Amino acid sequence: MRRLNAHIKNGCLGEVVNFWAIYNKRHDASIGEPDLTMRELMVHHAYCMLYFLGRPSHVYATGTNVHFTNKDAHDQLMITAEYPDGKIANLWGSFSADDRSREPWSCYFKLLGMNGSGVVPWDVTKFGDGTIPFWDDATYWDSFLQVQSYFLNSCLANSEAPLSTLDDAYDAAVILDAARQSLQEKRRIEINYS
Repeated sequence: MRRLNAHIKNGCLGEVVNFWAIYNKRHDASIGEPDLTMRELMVHHAYCMLYFLGRPSHVYATGTNVHFTNKDAHDQLMITAEYPDGKIANLWGSFSADDRSREPWSCYFKLLGMNGSGVVPWDVTKFGDGTIPFWDDATYWDSFLQVQSYFLNSCLANSEAPLSTLDDAYDAAVILDAARQSLQEKRRIEINYS
């Protein structure tokens, strides 16, 4: 993801026009509770969207329950974020089903620009027992090592900027609150960051 972001910043993709963050991993139906998918899954999508594109101006969210035992809990969410310059980000999260297709969208990030595109899949290397979601996914485990290594070796040791900040945490919370409002009111919401 850092390599792809560097390509965006140096102009290799041209003007970025859309972003996709997709997650499909079935979790046990009994874990479902209201807001679980938003706070435990979509927050990661919001962080990634902010990392690649910055702050959106509007969101629209929709959600359903096809799997969770608690029928008041969404196990599938879609958030569409709009940017003032026309970019669109699509954030999809599902705890209801695994993608077992030939090229799965288990955890998948894609950016499309006017001159290029990039993709970051998480399910390219598998090992071990996959009875718990993502425990057989090497990229999932590697991500912890990469983030810790970057923070220790680049941020603390060399005073480089962290990959995300408390401002990003605030922005992600504001975006998700707007998405919650959209879910409830079933309409497009302008995001107020102040």
